[in-house]
Amino acid sequence: MNGIRVGDLVRVKTGVKDPDFDIDIGGWQGRVLYETAGLPCILWDSITLAQMPKQVFDRSEEENLDWHSMYLEPDDVYVIVRADELVNPY
Repeated sequence: MNGIRVGDLVRVKTGVKDPDFDIDIGGWQGRVLYETAGLPCILWDSITLAQMPKQVFDRSEEENLDWHSMYLEPDDVYVIVRADELVNPY
């Protein structure tokens, strides 16, 4: 999966489009839950869900699509580190 592993926190690269709705999802982030056929399934974090356009929720519900996670190509995302994971107090 191009260096991306299950459990990694990832962010979508600038200019990447949602494969279902063709909207820009660059900057969205979440955790890789699992991988299927080489594609990471990303569970969106609370920041992304709070900033997600209402139309995504509405259209997903209408079309019976999952709005809280998405499969993307491994090259469409990169691994990030949360600020609270940078410091080990022990």
